[in-house]
Amino acid sequence: MNRKTRFLFVLTGFFIFGVAAIGQGILRIHAAAQAKIPAGATSEDAQIVAVTFSSKWCGPCKILKPRLEAVKPAFASQPVRFIELNFTLGPKENFVELAQSEGFAQVYKDYHKATGYTVLVNRETGKQLDIITADYSKQAIKAAISRALALSS
Repeated sequence: MNRKTRFLFVLTGFFIFGVAAIGQGILRIHAAAQAKIPAGATSEDAQIVAVTFSSKWCGPCKILKPRLEAVKPAFASQPVRFIELNFTLGPKENFVELAQSEGFAQVYKDYHKATGYTVLVNRETGKQLDIITADYSKQAIKAAISRALALSS
């Protein structure tokens, strides 16, 4: 292999790895905004935070998500804040900040390594009140949120 060929070979390698590194950086930037906070109770109004740990590849998430979406309207005027943390590309730094500001820092620390459930948290105390899984029916989800509200009043 002559010098010119070696030089082009090395240059091509740097280009490929450089593009890959830039691509990963773009993915990280895109992933930073993966927390969904729908309209409803504001941080100040919420007594309960319903934190869903999800990802696109999670089977139980695909069962739980439509059930949660179906019951959310029943709590639109209640002091419940629904937050979905999407871990498809892994945990995000802004999730820690969000957990601290929304009152579920310890719950995040305890549960951020898995997906497929919603944790009901007393926003004021940070105490876990219940865990909703894909085994819960719509009625059971409503009952769990209602119980959490009763415990937090």
